[in-house]
Amino acid sequence: MISRRRLPGLLAVALCALAASAASASAALPEFSSTKISKGEHVTFTDTSGESRLETAAHNPVICKASTSKGEITGPKTVGGATVTYTGCTQGVANCQNEGTGVIKTNPLTGTLSYISESEKRVKETLKPESGTEFVKFKCGTVGVIVTGSVSGEAKPVNISQTTGELIFAKAGGLVAFSEAATLTSTDKITFAEAVALKA
Repeated sequence: MISRRRLPGLLAVALCALAASAASASAALPEFSSTKISKGEHVTFTDTSGESRLETAAHNPVICKASTSKGEITGPKTVGGATVTYTGCTQGVANCQNEGTGVIKTNPLTGTLSYISESEKRVKETLKPESGTEFVKFKCGTVGVIVTGSVSGEAKPVNISQTTGELIFAKAGGLVAFSEAATLTSTDKITFAEAVALKA
């Protein structure tokens, strides 16, 4: 039999356990959900974008006419093996490249999901290099450029299972180029190998 003295203590423990359980359930979102992901398998994706802009305060922007990328959803909150290839890249009159004229290919990237605003169900995906800090290295004319750091874009739509999505970088910060803070602007259209829901 539980004494009356112990009852308040046990209730407090039970309430703490319920609060921790609710917090961990809330912390589980946002996440990717699909048939393969629920089995612990990966889901491949490709994406394309129109114009992309890498900008700093003191330099002309690096402007690329288009990009393509591919990678995998590697878990409920993660992507991996992602590389982005930008084409038609220039800075002023100079071509920018590391893979041929006007072509820039990033190092392998990894990504994680988190909230921009949990109450508004707004989700972001943050991309960073799989190893080290170097996002991409290239030349514009004779000038070498090393871009480091990570960048976050808003992922859409949420709570809808479908084979397409968007990742929107609206002057997204977190990168450093030309030894200055840099922003990335682009809208990526994603195609998944199977229907995926971004639960938020």
